Amino acid sequence: MSEDSACCKLSVTKTNESIDWNQCILCQESKRETVVQNPKIDSYEKLLESLLERSSLQDGEYVAVQTRLQGCSKETMLEAKATWHRSFYLNATNQVSIQRARDRFQHAMSTGKYASKNEDTNEQARKRMQAHQLHQCHSLDLQQSLCQKTGASSVR
Repeated sequence: MSEDSACCKLSVTKTNESIDWNQCILCQESKRETVVQNPKIDSYEKLLESLLERSSLQDGEYVAVQTRLQGCSKETMLEAKATWHRSFYLNATNQVSIQRARDRFQHAMSTGKYASKNEDTNEQARKRMQAHQLHQCHSLDLQQSLCQKTGASSVR
């Protein structure tokens, strides 16, 4: 191992976590999804930059991933032949997701209240449910109105 790899290993050891370079470096699991083999060095760099930013924004599981990879460079990852599941890489480097994390963090800084991803999802689900209920009520009103005009009985 190079001096850079030793640095990464030392840093990882301090956090009581180790990296299994034979598994996805993001989830550290072997799943049915195949891992990307021999990624380009630019991909390592993009991933490390995205992880650093998402970690600094306190974005969920990326804090733990960044902690595990703390001190690793793109050269270390290339030497170790680090791999990942394509879907995890795409999620980690997705610019829309990163922007949402920035927005959540900015909101937390300005209000002192952090809205987690799950809270955002719950809020979106609540709004979808309200829209669905409103649509059902509107549909029922139309149906009853149509039944009254035609003299037929309501289906419900």
